[in-house]
Amino acid sequence: MRNLEGKVTVIMPAYNEDNHIITSIQETIDTFNQFGCEYKIIVMDDGSQDDTYQKTRNFAAGHLNVCVKKIKLISGKAFRHATGNYVLFLDSDLDLHRCS
Repeated sequence: MRNLEGKVTVIMPAYNEDNHIITSIQETIDTFNQFGCEYKIIVMDDGSQDDTYQKTRNFAAGHLNVCVKKIKLISGKAFRHATGNYVLFLDSDLDLHRCS
C-alpha cells in the first residue's frame, strides 16, 4: 500500500471492546502512517453496553483521522460513511490481520 494514490477508509465495527479498542485504533494508525497514505478510521459502535463508545469518542477528539458512529445493525449501513477511494473492513479486535 505504499505510494497508494487516493484515500483509504477503514470501517472498524466494535461491540463491547472497551478493553482494547484504543490499542487497536492506535495500531491501525501506526500502520497507515508507515504506509504514508491518506486514511480515515470509522469506528462503528454497534450498541455496546460497556465504555467502547465513550473511550473511542474521547480518543477521536484528539485525532482528526478517527471518528466514531453509534449505529445498530452495522451491515451495509456503515459504508455510507466511507469517503475514500478504497474501503476496508477491519475487526476492532484486529483478529483478521492476525490470522496465520
